[in-house]
Amino acid sequence: MRFIIAFQIKRKSKLVRLIVNIARMFKIDLPKQIKLINDYQRVEIQAMKALLKKHDISSRELDDEMRSQLSLYARKIHPKLRSFVISIASPKTVVNKWWQKMKAKMYDSSDKQPEKKKVGRPKTYKEIKEKIIEFAREDCTASARNIADELTMLGLPVCRETVRLILKAAGIKPAPDRTKGMPWFEYLQKANIWQMDCTTTHIAVENPKGKMELICYHILLFIHVKTRKVVLGGIKENPDGQWVCNVIRSMLGFELEHARAIVMDRDPIFQPALRLFRQTGIETHLLPARSPNLNAYIERFHLTLKSECLSWLFLTSEVELRNAVVEFLYYYNHWRPHQSLGGLPPEPDERIIKAMNGELKGKIVTEERLNGIIRFRYREAA
Repeated sequence: MRFIIAFQIKRKSKLVRLIVNIARMFKIDLPKQIKLINDYQRVEIQAMKALLKKHDISSRELDDEMRSQLSLYARKIHPKLRSFVISIASPKTVVNKWWQKMKAKMYDSSDKQPEKKKVGRPKTYKEIKEKIIEFAREDCTASARNIADELTMLGLPVCRETVRLILKAAGIKPAPDRTKGMPWFEYLQKANIWQMDCTTTHIAVENPKGKMELICYHILLFIHVKTRKVVLGGIKENPDGQWVCNVIRSMLGFELEHARAIVMDRDPIFQPALRLFRQTGIETHLLPARSPNLNAYIERFHLTLKSECLSWLFLTSEVELRNAVVEFLYYYNHWRPHQSLGGLPPEPDERIIKAMNGELKGKIVTEERLNGIIRFRYREAA
């Protein structure tokens, strides 16, 4: 056996001498060629690393067998030359860190040890944490005690101090400060809040002398901030506070029955309605002077109503004006796509829902209102 090994070593040494002699014979600078080969291999390795990085393949995916081979050969290289050769990781990592980890893994018996008994308070389940954060974001006035009591009634017992810690870790302020720190428009969307305001339009009426004159009418509108549903309160030429109160009384049993708060500006005709709202338990938010941006939802609807409907009509009576507004509100609430609602109307018609679910696959029909100013489409039943 020793003879065979010695013969192979002797044969390899003769082969190396033969290569060196041939290189000298043909005047080839062998060290220079070795250097060029090493340079090429280094560039090739860099290209391969770039390709692996492009495909999101890390050197951490090497298994222990590959790491042991790399570490074994890297330890034979002179320490001062390792940084020029090793490029897959830091030379210290290849030579020491991988080697130490593999040796430590051989003597690791942690999986055979008995499980230690946990000490301290039990951890809160993930489901309870999610519900606490969900309840706090849905109701900006719910305190930690209210959330804890509600979860207990749902079969998820938790103490109020745990609720406080979870809300603090999630960056949610306590109930008294939650409303103050919340942006105005976000607060409007969280609660069941309505906005009300009047807009004006002019119609042409023939006077007793046979001439046409313009009369200004006020249109009182209400909008639900969360759903964007718009409701017509009334239309009057010269509105006053008593008329506004009568309109609100007629709506308290319907659209405003579950209203929590209502936002209005400081128009004098709205002042008598403040006492009526307080009696019914509806909060009122009076806007600062000259701040229409804080009533942006209803103000934006005024622009939509005029630019898409009233500006295209020549109206000559209050009856025509009321009919135009009612027709447009039907189109707006049931058919007109709304960007903030994901392309759906505030209260989609059942034909829209059925078409989206694939229940209606018939012919597409176009329906027109107000002489073609309003146009919407739907599918018929097959």
